[in-house]
Amino acid sequence: MFFRRKPKGPSKKYVAYLNKMAKYRLVMSRFAEEPGRQLLIYYFDQTKKEIYHMAAALNISLKNPGELTSENDLICCSAFDLSNHQFPVLSKVVSMEVHPLLSHTQLIEQKFADPKMQLEFHVGFDEAALSVFAMERVTNMMSRLGMSENEPIEHAMISKSIENALEKLEEKLGSNHQDIRSSQEDWLAANKL
Repeated sequence: MFFRRKPKGPSKKYVAYLNKMAKYRLVMSRFAEEPGRQLLIYYFDQTKKEIYHMAAALNISLKNPGELTSENDLICCSAFDLSNHQFPVLSKVVSMEVHPLLSHTQLIEQKFADPKMQLEFHVGFDEAALSVFAMERVTNMMSRLGMSENEPIEHAMISKSIENALEKLEEKLGSNHQDIRSSQEDWLAANKL
């Protein structure tokens, strides 16, 4: 009654990088090394272009949802199209960005509600979606601590602070926001942030 357990959802983690290019380089190179069918998710068209550009540079083949896939393929899909597709057994679901609205990020959690599923959200501190949260302070602190751009940061405190910041932004905007999907920068400009 009072202390009823929350239903267990997928495990999720946020992994932060000093910059966006380090994020793409490290995440995409890891895909080439890890076995299993993995789903790569994006929100904005610009991110899709950057993913395909990095995949081509690393000689990684990306499949579209609905294409015939083998057990070690990497499928690339928009978060807004997830409900239109059924995905065969996946070893991992990776989002290459967060949407500035937490409710859009939570769509991924709702689609993949299996407690055995692992969700990863990768963010670069220099991305436009995080620019409204003054992440340059964190970036400067990380640089002073001697962290290189190739060292991702993964900690519950960072995950919680990102979610709290996105939640505050969504509360501030309410339902008065423009649904722009071209790039994070265009979304922020259209919503006057």
